[in-house]
Amino acid sequence: MKEFEITKPEEGQKLIRFLQKILKEASLNFLYKMLRKKNITLNNKKADGSEVLHENDTVKIFFTDETFLKFSGSSDHKENEYEKINADGLDIIFEDDDLIFFNKPSGMLSQKSKDGDISANEILIAYMLKNNMINSSDLRLFKPSIINRIDRNTSGLILFGKTMKGLKTGQELVKGHKAHKTYRAIVKGRIDKEKKISGYLIKDKSKNLVKYSKTGMEGSVYMDEIVRPIISSDFSLIEIELLTGRSHQIRASLSFYGHPILGDPKYGDRELNNKLINQSIRSQLLHSYSIVYKGKIIKAREPQEFEKVMKWQHGILGDLEAQHSKT
Repeated sequence: MKEFEITKPEEGQKLIRFLQKILKEASLNFLYKMLRKKNITLNNKKADGSEVLHENDTVKIFFTDETFLKFSGSSDHKENEYEKINADGLDIIFEDDDLIFFNKPSGMLSQKSKDGDISANEILIAYMLKNNMINSSDLRLFKPSIINRIDRNTSGLILFGKTMKGLKTGQELVKGHKAHKTYRAIVKGRIDKEKKISGYLIKDKSKNLVKYSKTGMEGSVYMDEIVRPIISSDFSLIEIELLTGRSHQIRASLSFYGHPILGDPKYGDRELNNKLINQSIRSQLLHSYSIVYKGKIIKAREPQEFEKVMKWQHGILGDLEAQHSKT
């Protein structure tokens, strides 16, 4: 018999999903059969799998050791998987029992795209392990995860769910209008008035690009955002409030209106981007800046490249803190 006591990170998920993680080689039909026969119980009672787990609940699995090993897939766990990942010096803006708000640097993946990648997801798991928030065996039952992915070349605020409750809270947060999600960007050309951009995006999957259009067409999705100027000149520092969260929506829509984001390799101005490289600026100047959580505005400071460009173009001192206070 194996006994599992539900911990805080694991609560909030359904019993059947929990069992699928422990007994990953077992079919759903088999798991439901074991529940009906009381070979698997919840708090010493018969369960049907739909129950939502809470901290300190007890799940008992009445299998022989041989049967348990067969359906769990392996008795071993990669305890050293995250040991070599450097989780020091992370720009963690805010953290509570369930969520981490992390300022991701440009160039870092949000989540791995292939085996061997080290992304923000792995780094934050390593951070939790290093600080004894979880242990490696916990990862068999629940794996903390990034909630909102941003492009590799985009910097800024990402949410990370430390617990199942955190994942659900974060998912509701990033999907809801009440979160008032904003980005900051430096774009080509002068933007000196607030503007609402609404339109449609259609994706070219073969090129991983989206095309903006003022009118809808077959396969297109609606997008909506508000653009506000902070500094207006040949290069403008702007803030974008997302009313929808479509892939590449900011980059594609601003490029359509003649204001490509500096450093953007897909929708940007190639000649201008080359000039930036000559100034040792190789980042895409788009930054996930703020989100509202529990009535508090969580802000992620822009990377140094923003300050460098504004100083190079406008002679503005590197500190943008005065601009922060205006928004």
